[in-house]
Amino acid sequence: MKLTKESTQLVREIAKKHNFNEGKFFKSLVKQAIFKNALKDKEFVKLAQQVDSSMERIEKKVRDMESRGERVPDLYKNYLAAKRF
Repeated sequence: MKLTKESTQLVREIAKKHNFNEGKFFKSLVKQAIFKNALKDKEFVKLAQQVDSSMERIEKKVRDMESRGERVPDLYKNYLAAKRF
């Protein structure tokens, strides 16, 4: 995606008016647009729900393993740690 001169100028004016960092401001606008479009895509929503349920199952399994005093594999810990980024 390439910005036109008018779009670039508009982003600069808005960022300057509200004392925002231009790059971060533009990135946030793009993220919002992508997020809104992603929510309209039924297949994306279905896949996101599958990921969510998988994460919940792994979290439950780790809690169960910890409560029984079992050693939790590093793979599970790393997978759950990546969720927090």
